[in-house]
Amino acid sequence: MTIFSQLIEWFFSNLWSIISLSITLTFALYFYFKSKKVKLPLYSHWSINIINELVNKFESLEMTYSGLPIENLSVTKILFWNGGNDTIDDQDISRVDPLKIQIKEKYKILESNVLYSKNPANQFSIKTADDKSNAMLKFDYLDKDEGGIIQLIHTGKSFKDIEIHGTIKGAGKPVHANQFLFLLNLPYFKRIILIIVIPILLIGIILIFSIFDFALSTKIMLSVLVIGFSLLYWGILFHLAKRKIPKGFDIEWKEFIKY
Repeated sequence: MTIFSQLIEWFFSNLWSIISLSITLTFALYFYFKSKKVKLPLYSHWSINIINELVNKFESLEMTYSGLPIENLSVTKILFWNGGNDTIDDQDISRVDPLKIQIKEKYKILESNVLYSKNPANQFSIKTADDKSNAMLKFDYLDKDEGGIIQLIHTGKSFKDIEIHGTIKGAGKPVHANQFLFLLNLPYFKRIILIIVIPILLIGIILIFSIFDFALSTKIMLSVLVIGFSLLYWGILFHLAKRKIPKGFDIEWKEFIKY
């Protein structure tokens, strides 16, 4: 009997012990991460472009906003909240790198205001800089799923012209909460490996074992185990990638523009 055959025999003779151990470790990890205190500043944003270089299309057309000449006009909503289970306090915000919404150099933030604050006690606020290059975000504290929705009127063309800067002690930079964002930030070949190659290799184990002279029940059990693990893998990957908008923001988020 080869070493490979011995390993296979040992695996199946201890299959239920392995499954029990896997379940135990899964629950242990779940409760560990559930109880771990984490500060997680998250944001999501979207824009609607109202005017796009219309001035350049008509020679005699002039447009201003509060006396300032403009060529573009866009409205951007930004939802900022604490997705962790540990309170983010005002003292946690770096004084050297405070939280601010920065617009690209050639554009201006014409107006900024808070449309919605989940908890008034947070004192969630926004203030546009005098040079209109950024807007400072401030709050007293944010508990889990607390935060607010900010509306910006600016001369950029889309949300791509807006950036969120700042550092939270113990958490780092605010994280964009779009689904699969961390996958999109990975190099292409790493995305392929994570999403496609690894699960295909796992499923390929079924085909490899199908050439061995195992009992049908053994092959079925192995197939179920590998396919189940592949589905679990994709489920965990999806769960880690997505960040849901917390309850309480839904209505304000869908009602896009407020004047």
